[in-house]
Amino acid sequence: MKKNNRRHQQDPSSDKKFDTIALFTKLDTSKKTPPSPQHTPESTSTRSYKFWILLTGGLILFALLAVGGYLFFLAPNTQTKPTTMGEKPPVSKEKTTEESNRSTEPPLRQNLVQNPSFENDLQGWRRWAPDGQNHVTSIVKDFPHTGKKDLNYWSDKPYKQRIYQKLDNLPNGVYEAKIWLRSGGGQRHLEFGVRSYDRKEKGEKASIDLKNKAIPDVWTEFTVPDIKVTSGTATVFIYSEAKAENWADFDDVQFYRIK
Repeated sequence: MKKNNRRHQQDPSSDKKFDTIALFTKLDTSKKTPPSPQHTPESTSTRSYKFWILLTGGLILFALLAVGGYLFFLAPNTQTKPTTMGEKPPVSKEKTTEESNRSTEPPLRQNLVQNPSFENDLQGWRRWAPDGQNHVTSIVKDFPHTGKKDLNYWSDKPYKQRIYQKLDNLPNGVYEAKIWLRSGGGQRHLEFGVRSYDRKEKGEKASIDLKNKAIPDVWTEFTVPDIKVTSGTATVFIYSEAKAENWADFDDVQFYRIK
């Protein structure tokens, strides 16, 4: 019995040898089995390649956006849009001298006289009187046509008086001049008009004789029509040659282009 029992008893050293062989077999098998594609880590070279691809694409996109922004916002518009069949070509933005002058012209019927109703006293106006005679102009507030003031001529002695205003940079055209007047009458000469407007004719004058044409208590409007300005300038004036105690009030002087 003892002999049979020993026959079936395993040798411990053989067990160790078996375990060692199994271990190496297991390790060798694990090396031969490739990992699953889902868990395969990227190599360093692959990651570096993708990084440079992304960086290069970003730099190209940035450069394209920068160039496009410059062309859209900063670059001068030197190219014209191509036209299609039946489409009118774009009009050049460069203005001719005539167009530039026209763009600076005052609107029709815009009054060009400065301080026309004498609200700022005689600002913008100049006066003339013979040597040795005082000016007989004054600004009064008793009965203006509009606003709070008007211009008065009066003296207790015979007098000559002129006020005038020169207007420059006038576009050529046809103009009108107007004035509102009230007067006690009796003047030797009372005149309203415009001069120095024709570049070909010196001393030219367009005016209206106001002598004994106004009444004291009512304002009356007078017009000088059809003044053809060709010199770029014009001088509006009011002149009176009167006896002592003759008076006249003036208000709302106008000078404007009609065509």
